[in-house]
Amino acid sequence: MAIIFGGIIGYGRERERRPAGLRTHILVSIGATLAMTTNIYMYEMYSISSDPTRLGAQVISGIGFLGAGTIIVTGKNKVRGLTTAAGLWACACMGLAIGAGFYSGAIIGCLFIASVTAVLSKLDKKINRNSRNITIYILVNSTKAASKLLEDIQSANVKISDIEISNNNVSSNDLIGILLGLRISGDICHNDFIESITNKNEVIFLQEIN
Repeated sequence: MAIIFGGIIGYGRERERRPAGLRTHILVSIGATLAMTTNIYMYEMYSISSDPTRLGAQVISGIGFLGAGTIIVTGKNKVRGLTTAAGLWACACMGLAIGAGFYSGAIIGCLFIASVTAVLSKLDKKINRNSRNITIYILVNSTKAASKLLEDIQSANVKISDIEISNNNVSSNDLIGILLGLRISGDICHNDFIESITNKNEVIFLQEIN
């Protein structure tokens, strides 16, 4: 059960190319299950007068170091890995339920965790696509190109709420990186606006930050 349920959750993260994928989630699930069954075994076998859930509690708090390793802040000020970290913690709790013999809880937990990470991710992306507030990172090849791009964006009835400009020396070419927080009006299609900026000659790279 630990392998199958951990694999179900990990497969969805693997498809999204997240730092913790199929193998990581399976290992977390197996490890949590083993910790719980070992604790129960020691309690029953050796009549240890201690809390039989002590190891399980340590798993819940200890899994934080692994989750923290999946959370990164990119050079574009984008925080990634929060959902993966939360999924690992939930996967560990599911493993504890399996180890304790609480199979119905583990099954229900697996279904809910898999639904949140897989199904709701599509809803999350749809909400972001329809948002009026967007953040994009753009690379252009010169300061002149950056100025022209900003003028084009403002002339398209788009409000610039935040801007951060940095120089990036790549292959001896001075590239200008622009991090923009934008507010688009209701009559502008989100996807069409992003595509129009991407297709401009001065734009070398564009990434929307969700």
